[in-house]
Amino acid sequence: ADAQYQLGYCYGYGKGVAADAVQAIHYYQLSADQGNADAQYVLGLCYHIGKGVSVDSVQAVHYYQLAADQGNADAQFILGVCYRDGVGVSVDTVQAVHYYQLGADQGYANAQHQLGNCYRDGKGVSVDTVQAVHYYQLSADQGHAGAQCSLGWCYRNGKGVAADAVKAVHYYQLGADQGYANAQHQLGNCYRDGKGVSVDTVQAVHYYQL
Repeated sequence: ADAQYQLGYCYGYGKGVAADAVQAIHYYQLSADQGNADAQYVLGLCYHIGKGVSVDSVQAVHYYQLAADQGNADAQFILGVCYRDGVGVSVDTVQAVHYYQLGADQGYANAQHQLGNCYRDGKGVSVDTVQAVHYYQLSADQGHAGAQCSLGWCYRNGKGVAADAVKAVHYYQLGADQGYANAQHQLGNCYRDGKGVSVDTVQAVHYYQL
């Protein structure tokens, strides 16, 4: 099954053979049918975006579910997104949180960030800004730019932590350095308003322009 998955990958990305999305699907399917979780996840992704097959969000969720049930963190995260957005399933924020949690427990940074958002916004769970900060921190420590920006927001506004403008700037800077637009914008605001840094309109404009 692993060899079939690898062959599908080669056809999918043109590694050693001419790229052929339909052939990739053929081999992913063979592998998925034998229970290969990576193949099930990628097959779900192909149905999700319509690569080598027609878009079919219900089939996408089917294969994500198979992979998630085997502990595939990629699939657990994307299944959470599907439940959040109602893709291939009815919107169910509690289920979204469930799958984010599974991914987060495996150290998956995207899942940790989304779980933080759920606790911040009270989506599928009660609002708990301390828990939001906890998951943002886990994700930010892995270099997730969105989580770094979210953590900066928490420090800027004293949500789940004591307000600390200098720490806010630190996390905005980390996100901005990765090209994350919202972090760049927020960092510009800090320089404009002198929050955590000295007022510097030139630096503010610099980050706004990025």
